[in-house]
Amino acid sequence: MRRLAIVAAVLLVGIGAWWLRPRGREDGATRPNVLVIDIDTFTAERMGPRPDGSTVTPTLDAFAAEGARFTQAFSSSGWTLPALVSTLGGRWPAAVEVERGEVPVAPERDLPKILGIYGYHTAGAWGDTLAGAVGDVISRSFAERLPAGPHGDAVVHWLADAPEPFFLYVHEVDLHSPGPVLGANRKDWRQLYQEGERAGGEAGGRAAVLARYDEQLQAYDAVFGR
Repeated sequence: MRRLAIVAAVLLVGIGAWWLRPRGREDGATRPNVLVIDIDTFTAERMGPRPDGSTVTPTLDAFAAEGARFTQAFSSSGWTLPALVSTLGGRWPAAVEVERGEVPVAPERDLPKILGIYGYHTAGAWGDTLAGAVGDVISRSFAERLPAGPHGDAVVHWLADAPEPFFLYVHEVDLHSPGPVLGANRKDWRQLYQEGERAGGEAGGRAAVLARYDEQLQAYDAVFGR
C-alpha cells in the first residue's frame, strides 16, 4: 500500500527545456541562457490532436513539433521530492536517502550549483504545493526563488529583464488538483470522480475527471504560451 500511495501521489512525466539566444560576452564567447520547465502530473496521453482533429494543447504541440521529442521517458521516482532531487542532482533517489516525510540530503553539487560556479545566475520558481521539504531542498541550490503567482506572471516578468547568462528552473504544479481553472476551487480527484459516477456510473466518473483535466491542461497551455 505504501508503494502504491507514493506512486499514486505524484507522477512527474513532463519535462521540457529550450535554449534562448544570449547576448555575447566581452571576450567574444557566448553562453546560452537555459530555461527548464517540468509539469507535475502531466500525461502526454492528453496532448496532441484527438481523433476529431481538436487539441487542448496547441501551444505545446507547436513547440514539440519544432524540437526533439522523447517518446519513452521515465521518472526516477513516482514521488515529486526524490524525482526533483534526482533531476537536478543527477543521482538516484537512494543516493540522497529520500524517504517520505523526510528532508533528503541535498547533493553537494547539482546542476544549478555547478552553473553558478561558472557565472550563471540561477533562479527557481515553484508553487506553494512544493512548500516544506521540497521547497527547502530545492531552494538551497538556487541563488534566487521567484514568488509563486497565477498565470506565470512572476516568470514572465523575470525573463523580461533577467541577468545573463541565466539558468531558470520552473516546476509547475497546477495540474495536481482538479480546480475548474488553474489555481481556483481545488478539490480531490476522487471527489470529482464520485460526482460523475453518481450521474453516469463508471463511464461518467471517468468522463468527469478527463473533462476537468483537459480544461486545466488547456488553461496551462495558454500560460506556457506566455
